[in-house]
Amino acid sequence: MADLVFLTEISFCKFFKRNFNKSFTNYLNEFRIRKSCQLLRQTNKKLLDIAEECGYENMSFFHRQFKKYIKKTPSEYRISFL
Repeated sequence: MADLVFLTEISFCKFFKRNFNKSFTNYLNEFRIRKSCQLLRQTNKKLLDIAEECGYENMSFFHRQFKKYIKKTPSEYRISFL
């Protein structure tokens, strides 16, 4: 991302944190989790497919991040919308 806006990584991180009050990594994880929530509600795709579509290559990490932000597992979240 830093290259896209012609900043060094350090400058980009400082700029992002100053303007959004969160690190780029936190923002990106929140964005991915929001997208996965949408897919869990609106599709019948497998969890693995949703995780990969949202940028998670590791199911364990996807589950940890999902539970961190949503306080439920992806399966529990999906069931709550049935």
